[in-house]
Amino acid sequence: MSIVDPSIQRLGPPPHFPNMNLKICHSAEHPNSNFIESEGGHQVLQKIKRGIQKSQQILNSNTKRPKVLCMIYTVDTPSNTRNLKAIAQTWGRKCDGFIASSNVMNHSLGSVHLTHEGDETYGNIWAKIISTWMYAYRNYIQEFDYFYICGDDTYVAMENLYAFLMSDDVTRLQEGYRDAIYDATIGESSIYTHEMRPRPLLLAAPMMYKRKPVISGGTGYILNRAALNLFGRNIMNPREAQYTNVTSSMEDVFMGQFFLRHGVSVSVTNDFANGGGRRFAGTADNSFSYTPTSDSSKPVMLQRRYGLPLVYGPDTASEQQIAFHLKDDWKRMQKFGFHVSDLMYRYHAVLYDLCQSK
Repeated sequence: MSIVDPSIQRLGPPPHFPNMNLKICHSAEHPNSNFIESEGGHQVLQKIKRGIQKSQQILNSNTKRPKVLCMIYTVDTPSNTRNLKAIAQTWGRKCDGFIASSNVMNHSLGSVHLTHEGDETYGNIWAKIISTWMYAYRNYIQEFDYFYICGDDTYVAMENLYAFLMSDDVTRLQEGYRDAIYDATIGESSIYTHEMRPRPLLLAAPMMYKRKPVISGGTGYILNRAALNLFGRNIMNPREAQYTNVTSSMEDVFMGQFFLRHGVSVSVTNDFANGGGRRFAGTADNSFSYTPTSDSSKPVMLQRRYGLPLVYGPDTASEQQIAFHLKDDWKRMQKFGFHVSDLMYRYHAVLYDLCQSK
């Protein structure tokens, strides 16, 4: 298996956005919406644009920030390749390193041909995820401080991600702070990772599964170097066969369960400094009309067990939101003749003022 240079230079020269496709910038009018992202979604994006600007000020005032390797899991189909190209031309270039786990090698898209157990199907994503994390563990663990993974239908505000990793919230967690989820779950374990230095961290949107907190994988998740080291050293151990000898699409559940077994719970990632909004959430349109009672991640149970805030409507999205799962708008995109990749470009255009109007 070849080892690629994960630097952004591998993607080639940056695209020229000042003349962005009029379809994205100016021709989004439809009978029910003046924007691809919806009227409400546009309001949410404007809120997050202000957050990105604040994050940029934080980054500009610090001489050192952590290095992040961004990883995408994908497969070579026309639709997925459009998504991956959009990522490689937008937010992917803001990472310190970028690779896409695929079934083909394509340097301009950042993709690497990684093999894994079983078939290349949606129902076998967990095997693909194991292969991707092991590739990072074996080849890049010393090059980066944090490792973020998501699917090819996710948009990421990288300035907000970097600002979060540099925040007091994450610093406290790394220094051993026991948040509500950790106390209620790892407190029952014999493994106390809050005593470890560096402490392994799993940063994501929490989700309840069989009354245990795991991760909601649609918006991706972050491991620090210590967590990746824990995963890489243990996942292939025969004692972990309950995780490795499984064919499943529930990679987020298995990842969360693996880490719980090793004394690491998903950390609370709500933005309490700004009303408790979520840093990992769905699309901007989804956030505008969000009600927690209809969310499959069971936020009501998260509130009851761990005190996580229940947020509604536009307050759902923190202005420091990091990741957006664009799959939420897939049916809407089809209805209006757009693709998820169009929404990816649209978010980028709005958040960074790349269009002359709208």
